[in-house]
Order: sequence, then C-alpha cells, then structure tokens
Amino acid sequence: MKRRFYQTLFELNASPWIATRLKRFAESDVSRHLIPSFAKVYDIAVEEAEQPLAAYPSLHAFFTRRLKPRARTIDESSDTLVSPCDGKLSVIESISEDSRFEVKGQSYTLAELLGSQQEARRYA
Repeated sequence: MKRRFYQTLFELNASPWIATRLKRFAESDVSRHLIPSFAKVYDIAVEEAEQPLAAYPSLHAFFTRRLKPRARTIDESSDTLVSPCDGKLSVIESISEDSRFEVKGQSYTLAELLGSQQEARRYA
C-alpha cells in the first residue's frame, strides 16, 4: 500500500502544476518524516549514504544525497558505459504511437511519457 502511495505521489506526474507542488513538498521540512518509509519501500541502501537518515532535512535532500567514498565502484574501462544514477537501460529499435514503455513497474504510452500526443507523433 505504501508503494502505491509513493507511485501515485511521485512517479511520472506530467502536469506542471502537480510537479511544482510535489517539488515544493519534497523540499519542505514536513517531507522529512517520509524518508524512513520511502527508503524501506524502495529498498534503498541507506548504509551507503554519507549521513544517517535523521540528518536529511527533506525528502529531496535525501533523494539527492551524497554517498560514502567508495560506496560504489566505477568501472573505468574504455568500453564501459557508466550512468550517474541507479536505473535500467532499455533499447527499443523502433518507436510507434502504439509503443509502450515500462518505467518503475508501470506501463506508459509514448504520449503519456512525453505528456503530449503531438510530441509523441514527432518521435513515432
């Protein structure tokens, strides 16, 4: 139930009005109370964080936290692609208006991802 709450609250809210208010909330002191629950629901390796959970003044501060030195190794090989964030890379050879994309366990159309049918037609 908490996972569904966070998905509804934070994931892919295309409306600028909603996004602005969510950002304001995530940067507020009130949001800090969600940090332990958020970390648990998303199975975040809190032991990698530079600071203890209680030290973060807001959910945004926790989300953009620094990690302890050497918490994660970076492959420096010249034939390696390194991403500055956690995530999964998907490759889609051709995109159509019917294409669906899975993001954080939810399926989206191209128009839903881009927030516009007109933008979707540009990429299809």
